[in-house]
Amino acid sequence: SAPVPLQEGAIITSVVWIDDKPIVFQDHYLSHATYEWALRTAGFQTIRWHRPIVSPEGLQRFGKGFWQDFIDYPMSIYLECVKAESKP
Repeated sequence: SAPVPLQEGAIITSVVWIDDKPIVFQDHYLSHATYEWALRTAGFQTIRWHRPIVSPEGLQRFGKGFWQDFIDYPMSIYLECVKAESKP
């Protein structure tokens, strides 16, 4: 759950159910611009954002509809970053 519209620093609560028991995570929303600023400040040159994808096996086993919320509202997004080479 998260407030709508999302604002920088808003608390996001996620619940994962394992063996019928909830595990609750709380995090803060940060925009892509904030992450990119922090990464560039730390010396990363190239920043690529990757959304999660469903494997062909997962699609075949459960169907596209099963995964739709996961695709539309991913709990995580993956970053690929390349740091600039430091000069001696």
